[in-house]
Amino acid sequence: TVALDSSALVAPGLELSLRTLQAGDQDAAFLQRLPGDWFRLPDPATPQGGSAPDHLAVTVRSVGVPAAASRITGARLRVDASLTPSIVAARPAAVSVGEELELTVANLFPLQLLLNGTELPLAQEVRVDLGEGAVPCANLTAVSSDAGTGHVTFNCTLGDGAAGVHLLRVVSAARGSTGLDGAPEVEVRAEVDSISPAGGSAAGGSAVALYGLGLRGLRCDQVTVGGLACADPAPLALDFGPAASAHLSAAEPGAALVCLVPSLLPDLPDTPPGELVSLVSQPATTLSDVRVLQPPSTAAVSRGTFTYALADTAVVESVEPQQVSAGLSSTVVLRGSGFGSEGADLLLVRFAQRACEVRARNDSTVVCWLP
Repeated sequence: TVALDSSALVAPGLELSLRTLQAGDQDAAFLQRLPGDWFRLPDPATPQGGSAPDHLAVTVRSVGVPAAASRITGARLRVDASLTPSIVAARPAAVSVGEELELTVANLFPLQLLLNGTELPLAQEVRVDLGEGAVPCANLTAVSSDAGTGHVTFNCTLGDGAAGVHLLRVVSAARGSTGLDGAPEVEVRAEVDSISPAGGSAAGGSAVALYGLGLRGLRCDQVTVGGLACADPAPLALDFGPAASAHLSAAEPGAALVCLVPSLLPDLPDTPPGELVSLVSQPATTLSDVRVLQPPSTAAVSRGTFTYALADTAVVESVEPQQVSAGLSSTVVLRGSGFGSEGADLLLVRFAQRACEVRARNDSTVVCWLP
């Protein structure tokens, strides 16, 4: 048994291998029921200055041999607007995770199903996506249906996903997708319950966890501290191995989003070997607002604060040796302050793009292996 994601099986040139449920004859083969969306483009391409095609070619192969329809041409699928779902209304225009979204959709089900007055198979045959699946909307419940207009109104509950302004799409197993061309937009709000830790190094790089809703799947550059964008911690795994990412995950379990705060310090100029850069001109602490840039309507709202502190900032006073061969592995000793003790927070050392594996450390000394 193979599980397939039908939302990914919508593309020109798509090929499917199907299993017959019962033997056919020379005129027909009986196949499993397939969503109509698999056999058409949700938004047929419109040639420049022309109109969208109303037919799409369907090629059927039996044991690898192309089959023919009407003995001459291949099978064709007619694109009929009256059979294509379309979103008539979506309310409200802005929602938070856990709230309900009410949708009115035309052509969602065959008209006969509405005329019968039977319970509509919303949960089994309809899916609602916001932003190409970035935010799920589940627990579909019918509100009303109108056989005269073919409209179906139903509610769905917004799941946790990335805040922002997303295009709305409804997919029906019987009728296919509403597509994204001209789709209504829905604003998904973010809610930040807490931020941890509340402070860290003035040089940045501290991992900050955000707890709340509307944050999962959000990019870290959509979170700012003091007006500067945060960074994604994922590259740490590339530079320092899986131990770095595992440490971040274990340090903040249950966090909706973990990002690295930017540096408060200005870019340090190049200095000759052995010459230190003074931090005396920097304030001892700086309180900075944390903001989430999505959705744009609430980007100016402060979600909390982060305190940059010089006391929490590691300072390197010397490096021994100051020169090593690029072709040899070397032991490097850093001396200074604020390095932390063995077994404390994860300490990562890098010279330009070369990671230096920490072998030993205390608050004033770090010994690392530079490959």
